[in-house]
Amino acid sequence: MENTSAKIGDSQALTKDGDTFWTNAKKEDSEWHTDDRAALETESYRYLHHPETVNETYDVWWTQTLRRKVLRETCDSLVDLETSSSAPGHLLVDDRNRFLFCEIRKVSSIAWRRVLDAVSSVNNSSATGGGHRRSRTGGLRRLGTYSAEERERRLREYTKFLFVREPMLRLVSGWRDKFVAGPQRRDYRSSWGPRIRRYYNSQLTRHSSASQDTGHQPSASVEDVEISFPEFVKYLTAGPPRSPLMRDMHWEPYRSRCRPCLVRYDFVGHYETLGPDAAAILPVLNRWSAGGGSVDFPIRRSDSLGVAQTEFPKLAPEDIVKLAKLYDVDYKLFGYSMSQFMSWLQKNSTAV
Repeated sequence: MENTSAKIGDSQALTKDGDTFWTNAKKEDSEWHTDDRAALETESYRYLHHPETVNETYDVWWTQTLRRKVLRETCDSLVDLETSSSAPGHLLVDDRNRFLFCEIRKVSSIAWRRVLDAVSSVNNSSATGGGHRRSRTGGLRRLGTYSAEERERRLREYTKFLFVREPMLRLVSGWRDKFVAGPQRRDYRSSWGPRIRRYYNSQLTRHSSASQDTGHQPSASVEDVEISFPEFVKYLTAGPPRSPLMRDMHWEPYRSRCRPCLVRYDFVGHYETLGPDAAAILPVLNRWSAGGGSVDFPIRRSDSLGVAQTEFPKLAPEDIVKLAKLYDVDYKLFGYSMSQFMSWLQKNSTAV
């Protein structure tokens, strides 16, 4: 993916009618694939195989309508998916521009927060997403800070959007950021490292002789327990059922993080098509700003593809099956496919 920027004003394909802004791009029924899910899954992985073609072949509105259609049909087919009757209180709200955003970590969340801070700023004449300093007050609020009546009105009247990512690539990105190379790695290693290591060793011991060396011993220093991807996955998929680590926002499933079957999102962006998707939604988010200020969205190359190609071959087959089960609903809701991910992985992996 090239290092480019999506700007407010780049797209003229949107109306300013809130929930109906996508209607100009709807296709006739005869134009749709007979199997919408298969078509969307193919679209979702096309740019993992050929990222250089995104600006040549991607039809943002054809795909956008298909994503929303598959999302709604999947929600209708799932019984008792929602265990809560209320929208997530963490949704970001901009009252001036009338939008709500479900912020998902490891899906360009920091860049989105900076851009939305810039969009919601009262003095938004010109700001750059890459260099705009995050505002602690700004014009953004959390949905949970409003009364029940105010929350319902905003959910009913405002444009609601979110961006998701191939679930396994988001997962490996979260592990690397929190346990390997990110600024919070010491905190995560000291808080979770010893527990994950002990659990992993206990599982290995259960399947080996008592005298066999597992190759992993608890670290003498609780401040620097390096956790491998297999250790992390083993704990995440089979560890204590109520462990807070499983609800960590950096790998929490989309279905619980954003509750897409409860909140009717108007725009569903994908990280794999971040550039054109951001260019399509930004004019809508900025439509009420005086003077239509300019905000750049920074598009940067991710190294998660290479990390996944190295780390996933290290996983035991049964743990891959457990991961597929853990994120199964996310795959169905957003048009991703575990089988297509594994196919891509087999073609590109560099097992160590």
